[in-house]
Amino acid sequence: MSRPYKYSPNSLRHINGVQPDMRSVCHLAMVIANSRMMNVPDFGISCGHRTQLTQKDLYAIGRTVDTHLPTVTNCDGVKTKSRHQSGNAVDIYCYVDGKTNYKMKHLAQVATCFYEAAMQLGVTLKWGGQFENSVDAPHFEIVI
Repeated sequence: MSRPYKYSPNSLRHINGVQPDMRSVCHLAMVIANSRMMNVPDFGISCGHRTQLTQKDLYAIGRTVDTHLPTVTNCDGVKTKSRHQSGNAVDIYCYVDGKTNYKMKHLAQVATCFYEAAMQLGVTLKWGGQFENSVDAPHFEIVI
C-alpha cells in the first residue's frame, strides 16, 4: 500500500462515534504515520463506540455463546463497563501485504503513532498492548 494512508469509510464511521479527544488522537495518529517513511503499516479502526447490548453480546462469546471460542472481553457492559461504551476507546487493525494483520510487531508500530498523537494533544492514552493482566494489543483508550 502506498502512502498517504487514509481511513476507510468504515474506519471513519467508527471514529465519528467516539468522543472528541479520541477522534483527534485517531486523526493525528494517521498524520503521524504518514509522516514516517518506514516501519508503520497501514491501519484502520475496527471498533469505536459500543452500545450496552453490543458489549453484553461480546461478553457472552466464549462464556454462554460460542463456548468453543476464547472470551473477547472482561467487561459485561452492565456491572463492568468498557471504555468503548463511553466513546473513549477504539480498536485498530493493521493492513500488511494486502491482508488484515493483528501481529504485535505491527500493532506496536502503530501504537507509537497513537502515543505521539496523544502527547501532542495533551491526552492521556493507554494501549492494550501494555495491559498487565490480559493483553489487548488492538485496543487504545483515553484515561479519564
